[in-house]
Amino acid sequence: MSDTNIQTESRPDPLLKSSLGGHLAFWSILFFLSTAWAMWDEFVGKRGYLGYQAAWAQAYEDVISSEKDKQEALEEDVKKDPSYVAWGKEIDAIQKKVKQRVGEIKERSILLQRQVAAISAARKRPAGLIGMVHNRAESAAGRTREKKKQQYEKLKNKDPLPVELPQADGTTKTVTHTFAEWTKILINKKTSNAETGEPGVGALAQERGRLGAPIQVLRKKQADFLDLNLKGLELAQLASLLRSIDTLETGIKQVHVEDVGLVDRCTTCHLGALAPIDITRKKLTDIAGVKDPDLQALFMSHPRPDPLSDAPDLLDLHPPARFGCSPCHGGNGTGTISTHLAHGLNKHWMWKLYARENFEAGCQQCHDSSLVLPGAPVLNAGRELFRQRGCWSCHKREGFNIEVEQLTLVSTALKANSAMTRQRLKEQRDVQAILDDESVEDDETLRRAGNRVDSIRMRLSSLETERATLSKQVRNLNLERKRQGPNLKELRAKIKRDWILPWLEDPRGFRPTTTMPQFRFEGNQAKAIAAFLWQNAIDPAKSGNPVAKQAPADATKGRELFETRGCMACHTTDDQERKAGGFAADLSRVGEKVNYDYLARWIYDPRQRLAPYSPELKARTVIADPDGVGDGDVMAADYAQKNLAPKWDRDNTVCPQTGGELVVENQTVMPTLRLTWDEARQIASYLATKRTDKAYPPATFLNDTSLFKAGRKWVKHYGCAGCHEIKGFEEEAPVGTELTKEGSKPIERLDFGLLTFDYKRTKDKKSGRKRYSHKHFFMDKLKTPEIFDKNKVKPPEEKLKMPNFGFADEERIALTTFLLGSVDSQYPDRFYYRPQGAEKDIERGWWLVKKYNCVGCHTFRPGDIPAIQQLEWFRGETKENIDKAAPQLVGQGFRTNPKWLTKFLQNPALVRKDNPKYHGNGVRPYLNVRMPTFKLTNNEVQILVRFFAALANQALPKVDAPIDPLTLVETAAAKAAFAGKVCLKCHVTDQPPGPLTNAPSFLLAAERLNPDWMRRWMVEPSALDPTTKMPGGIFTRDPRGRWVFAGRPADWPPELRRYDGDHANLLVRYMRQYNLINPPKGD
Repeated sequence: MSDTNIQTESRPDPLLKSSLGGHLAFWSILFFLSTAWAMWDEFVGKRGYLGYQAAWAQAYEDVISSEKDKQEALEEDVKKDPSYVAWGKEIDAIQKKVKQRVGEIKERSILLQRQVAAISAARKRPAGLIGMVHNRAESAAGRTREKKKQQYEKLKNKDPLPVELPQADGTTKTVTHTFAEWTKILINKKTSNAETGEPGVGALAQERGRLGAPIQVLRKKQADFLDLNLKGLELAQLASLLRSIDTLETGIKQVHVEDVGLVDRCTTCHLGALAPIDITRKKLTDIAGVKDPDLQALFMSHPRPDPLSDAPDLLDLHPPARFGCSPCHGGNGTGTISTHLAHGLNKHWMWKLYARENFEAGCQQCHDSSLVLPGAPVLNAGRELFRQRGCWSCHKREGFNIEVEQLTLVSTALKANSAMTRQRLKEQRDVQAILDDESVEDDETLRRAGNRVDSIRMRLSSLETERATLSKQVRNLNLERKRQGPNLKELRAKIKRDWILPWLEDPRGFRPTTTMPQFRFEGNQAKAIAAFLWQNAIDPAKSGNPVAKQAPADATKGRELFETRGCMACHTTDDQERKAGGFAADLSRVGEKVNYDYLARWIYDPRQRLAPYSPELKARTVIADPDGVGDGDVMAADYAQKNLAPKWDRDNTVCPQTGGELVVENQTVMPTLRLTWDEARQIASYLATKRTDKAYPPATFLNDTSLFKAGRKWVKHYGCAGCHEIKGFEEEAPVGTELTKEGSKPIERLDFGLLTFDYKRTKDKKSGRKRYSHKHFFMDKLKTPEIFDKNKVKPPEEKLKMPNFGFADEERIALTTFLLGSVDSQYPDRFYYRPQGAEKDIERGWWLVKKYNCVGCHTFRPGDIPAIQQLEWFRGETKENIDKAAPQLVGQGFRTNPKWLTKFLQNPALVRKDNPKYHGNGVRPYLNVRMPTFKLTNNEVQILVRFFAALANQALPKVDAPIDPLTLVETAAAKAAFAGKVCLKCHVTDQPPGPLTNAPSFLLAAERLNPDWMRRWMVEPSALDPTTKMPGGIFTRDPRGRWVFAGRPADWPPELRRYDGDHANLLVRYMRQYNLINPPKGD
């Protein structure tokens, strides 16, 4: 191949001919700027908290300095108090008096201490040598031992030991003694010389202590006085806080809870949260000049408890070092870059920081079973609303409606018991057949068969015992179970038929305060439901307990009874200027609704039913019912089939058809007031007048049988049986979703419907947060339950069916707080409040107290005002009845004997029904307001007895000390004191109560009251009950320490002057033996 010269076009070298300076400059500047930005972002942008911490240090210093100045001024004012000044003068006088002797003691003590030091120093070397020789002598033997002993005695008692001994004039003097003598002198100088009586260092110190003891006592009084009158931290503590600011470290501050794997850095920005002083927005504004609300939120201290309440300090109970911050408040505790991220508002963070109005939701996750939680008023209100408005009737929620859950468990156990019993009976028949078979001749087989029969018989006996126990549980649970609404089986006997449809269509139009919600019925749904309920109700004529005809009575007398017997602790009417009880229905228009005859019987005994109900009978009839509903009501004819008279009550609970347990009472919380039939008719006559002139259109459609099937369908659809007892739906399951862990449900499972996009792109105007959240779902659902059906086309069966309860804004916030806190949290067991002992008794007791509205009449906590005492009649503004309200129950567990309290709760009249006194109060017969008979089960009574004991810090069981019988002298003294102190002016004995009677009966004191309480009550009644009318100052302390009657001994009865013991103890013993000394004169 030949070489070819290829000429190419010459091109300039870009590295040589062109400049890259511009490019290098651009990228260098960009690199520098990015580096600077990265450095700024690392040390400034991501550490905005450093600016907060700098501002915090200045604000904190200003607040502490202000607090210190206030404390100094307050301390100066306190020190000017006459008592403090007088103690100071006493201190000065004592110091002046002992000054000379204290000086002498001080000088003498210094001299003795110097001499002791000199002697001890001189003895040090010889003491070591003597000790060594002594040890060798003890360990030697024979002549060596004797020689060493002689050497030891010479060193100890013969060899001189000179000591330069300090003198009082400051010089020293050489003094020589043997070692043993110096040892004795040293002991004398340390203690005292027994021969001369000259005190040593110890004796002088004791004398100085005795001289200064009165001063120390007075100084302690001054210190205690300052502690009592000064609030907040001491001056020394405030000064220490000021000094600590100079060494305040900046940077990330975090809490690490190891067993949870939790790291919280909240206090990096929320610097005032754990401050030892209360830092408020007002202090930050007025003292530190911090006006930015965001900075104020960071610098404020964690909320302190209200000093006027019993609420605890939450940080004391939940120290952040043990619990962190985010478990209670939500948010991302590790975030420090921005508020948005730290508060968990990132869409991927599941636990958002609770909004301010919902902060208490965090309490719910660990205090799920507490109905009353101190320090959480919003959460308490939400739980109470959930309970009181009957949300649990449609929505299953753990802790609510527990009787139904327990009935299910016990019924399952009963079925298992029956199946096992049938199996054992079959086995018994099979084995018995072997015994009866004459062809079996083997003795071993017969022996084993006989043993097997005995074993089966014992197991059958055990199963029978178990069945009896389970049946008793079913009986009690049926009695304890209460429904939210009335029994609709009795609709035809109770309700005026024309009233039903208007009520279903607009319940708040008739009764604005009703708990019955507003349903969104379409077409003829309301008519069909009304017709079904009417036709499905019990025919009163066929029941075993028909409503008797009642004659009209005095309505004026009925109004007085209604206002004074206690009805208005639960109910309201339009007659009272100031409404009280809102627990139960408002009765302002009840005359338009209820038939008079039924109303009179209901008032007399609301637990009476037209017919009992048997679940087993219903289960049998379901098979014969073409629609599979069944009828479990036991009518008069069912009793007649068994040749039995219709009778059902707490002693007759067995179904004549099935042998199972009956529901024998209306499942209402309304008690009986032990009224006479005349009183019941009078109140019914008064309530019959509570009506307007409104005319209702005739409800002729109620008997239209063509509406029955559709009505049953809609009753089932809307879940009416959740609140009401309806024939065929007694065991109907709730129609709503379970809400036990609703706050943990992924937001994607909350159906926002076609509004999802709107909620995602819009924000709350107040908080600035996106509305696509659990909080806004709950809030809007509670306000407008059908909102998420907006713009949807659905058949009626598929539309949202939750009715409208008409919740106010604060009620929606409370319920939302409760729902947000209903979460499935995963924390160690120590996080959760699982009460035991007394705390559990208190928790269980509050559920019953709220269930039966005991707070409507009684005070359980200091400061609470029962609903009934808010009425004009009980406030004493028009009548002198302020002393005749129900008693307060603060300290009830200390006041009363638990055995007596048990008996009282079972029967507040304390007498049998055939006793005329049954229609009254057993303890306070003078009261117009009546302690009702709630017909509590034994289980409920025990819960309340333990509740009262736990509230009063009393242990159960309680055993009183034996009573020392009174001597004749003591009896005479006690009777004389008792009669002379006008005790009988207020207290009841065996005489009928008089117009001035306003205190309990003495006849019950021995059995009813605890002796320790009686003594304290006599001595200082206002300390146990500040509202009592019992006068104080009856007793005073005498020089001997006895409690004696106040006044001059010369004014005491002669019998009392001859008594030398404690008067208060004497009266306690007298009251405990009152019925023995003064036997009652009959019932």
